Amino acid sequence: MSAATASPVLVLVALLSTCVWVGGFTTIVVVVRVTGRQFDAAARVDFFRDLGRTYLRVGAPALAVMLASGAGLLAARPWDGGSAAALVLGGALVLVTAAGVAQARAMTRLRARAVEAPQD
Repeated sequence: MSAATASPVLVLVALLSTCVWVGGFTTIVVVVRVTGRQFDAAARVDFFRDLGRTYLRVGAPALAVMLASGAGLLAARPWDGGSAAALVLGGALVLVTAAGVAQARAMTRLRARAVEAPQD
């Protein structure tokens, strides 16, 4: 594949993987609102534990593909301030996502304890 055809393909792959990643988080926001009205506390804890584990199997590969295709696009252009900013933002995205996963797991443990001992 030539460089002329690789770039549009990489843009398409980056766009699609970004849509999957962002769309997943958007869907989770909607699901949080609905489950808050429909499920009791114990059912919400179980539901979101399963949802988080399932989404991680979709979201993590989408993030990896997004970053890899972005790296491919960066490699095809001269290095400048925009390239450095994209690299920094990509790293920040990975760090913030890892922190969000850690926070979600901690909140699941706290909510499970609150369901087991509501008087605490």
